[in-house]
Amino acid sequence: MKFRAFLLVALFSLSLSACLSLAEDITPPPDYIPPTPVPTLGALFPIASPNVENGAAIYAEKCAPCHGVSGLGDGPQAAALPVNVPVLAQPEIARRAAPAAWFTMVTQGNLNNFMPGFASLNDQERWDVVAYAQSLSTSPEEVAAGKAIYEANCALCHGPEGNSAPNADFTNLQWLASRSIDDWVASVRNGMAPAMPAFEGQLTDADIYASLAYVRTFAYN
Repeated sequence: MKFRAFLLVALFSLSLSACLSLAEDITPPPDYIPPTPVPTLGALFPIASPNVENGAAIYAEKCAPCHGVSGLGDGPQAAALPVNVPVLAQPEIARRAAPAAWFTMVTQGNLNNFMPGFASLNDQERWDVVAYAQSLSTSPEEVAAGKAIYEANCALCHGPEGNSAPNADFTNLQWLASRSIDDWVASVRNGMAPAMPAFEGQLTDADIYASLAYVRTFAYN
């Protein structure tokens, strides 16, 4: 029994030491009441376009120690945690969650997975880092290919800037934040009445994912 208690204490010590570089974003044990309350959620969409460059700087300081520089879950502190760190660069992970879900996680954290809520960041900074983190699952080559696919198949209705269709305005931050890439893929494959045609059979899945990786950039600063 004493050994079991010692083991639990040791695990908590390891997890805390793994997050020391996060300053006020340290992951506490489950029964700890932080002096700085976890930020409350406001609107689940950014007020201004996310700044990916600023998000990259925040990611390097706050996220890379666990998630890794490239989002592969191989940061220097990851090995000390008793859970597997999510691989943010894995497309299957990045595509299934809406940006609003990632913003919620960055804001409130998940103590069961030793993920802190980032009280040191304001709302816009959290959106900046979410935008950058989601970009890790794509490459410049995929985005460039997606641009060509979009211009050939989508721009006629949605416009060259993505804002010509009122019901699917790709610059509308509230609209974008609520949809995952997989949600979009289903719409592109199956179409949406009355005006959106189905592209299944006309575009491959790789083409659709590439075009949507490009479409998401319309919302970035």
